[in-house]
Amino acid sequence: DPAAVFRLSTNYRSRPQLIDVANAVAEDVQLKDSDKAMEPGREPTDHRLVHWISTSDEPDQAATVVEIVNRFHSAGTPYSAMAILLRSVTGAGRPIYEALTAAGIPVECPILSRGGKFITSFLMPVVKWICTDQTEPRDQAEIDTQEDYANTLWTLAGPWVTADDAESIFWAELNRWYDLAREGTSASYNVRSNLYAFLDACGVRVSAADRDLMVGIGIASQIIRSVEEVHRRRIRGQNRRTAVGVMREVYYALYRNHSDYGESLPVNDNANGVVLSTVHQAKGLEWPVVILPMLNSRRFPLTNRPARSSFPPAVSQRYGTSLDDERRLFYVAVTRARERLFLLDSASAGHARRSVFLDDMQRRGVLPESGMPASTHPTWSLSAEDIEDDTSPPIRVGLSDLLLHL
Repeated sequence: DPAAVFRLSTNYRSRPQLIDVANAVAEDVQLKDSDKAMEPGREPTDHRLVHWISTSDEPDQAATVVEIVNRFHSAGTPYSAMAILLRSVTGAGRPIYEALTAAGIPVECPILSRGGKFITSFLMPVVKWICTDQTEPRDQAEIDTQEDYANTLWTLAGPWVTADDAESIFWAELNRWYDLAREGTSASYNVRSNLYAFLDACGVRVSAADRDLMVGIGIASQIIRSVEEVHRRRIRGQNRRTAVGVMREVYYALYRNHSDYGESLPVNDNANGVVLSTVHQAKGLEWPVVILPMLNSRRFPLTNRPARSSFPPAVSQRYGTSLDDERRLFYVAVTRARERLFLLDSASAGHARRSVFLDDMQRRGVLPESGMPASTHPTWSLSAEDIEDDTSPPIRVGLSDLLLHL
């Protein structure tokens, strides 16, 4: 076989200390190329660049993240040069997001801002109303129950409605959609078309500057589309579900996917704030400063979980969650940092709650002593050259983009 192997092993992105940590993490990954290890292509520094901070609980951890961001920013590092990467943003990112925004720090995380809120506070309550039969009340108690339900819905949805005479328009359009769903015509099955018409009538529109809302509507549209694709097909011998039944499927699809909203969204490369993202989203990207919070047991790594599937084990086992898969993901997280890396857990009160990844690093001698560097420590100062990023972000094109173009 005349083929030759050329290993691209020199890393010109990260400082040598960071590469040492990454190589130590890679040592515990199975099926790795034993002859390949990253070699540093940059000059080392004479001070520590990797820091481990063990906090007492999640609020303490969130406050520590805010302090780290503020220290770097006060020393001249722009917010956009920092990224906070989590195993799951929807599962663990809310306390950190809220602490950052409360401190006046801009955050790039659409699904924890307007995007996710649109789905949970507007779309899901609206869809649930449409697929719930509003029967004629029989007594005062039922009248009061329906009024409470209607008031709750308007309290949630009202802030999104910008049309003139907002409340009247909202209820008129909602009732129109409610009646249409019960007519059973072809138009009643086109959930996305009816949704867009409803949003337009209520004045819920996406501007070019409102990327967060665009993301929320985009995620919801993809989920609704998946339901529509199933129920539009007429399968011989199977009765077609009613339009109301399809709306119920839409609601439960949104409900089932709630924990995964935005977990694989592309990161905005032109963000003007601190990026709060999942490690999956960060693949292929890099930042001068990377903060990895929630290095706790059952948070990162997740516990081993087999894939729930009707396929044979030989196929389905490839789609479960294993410790080795989690280690590979942790390796991705560590290698996103160019200049500084912060490892955080909220398990200082109990060693057993700490991530096994921290134990692995300690065993291999690359985990530093826990503690926040002093405010005068040189770790907080980055040169203009270190912050500069002259690489062009990759152009990402998804199937939805192509379908929209067509």
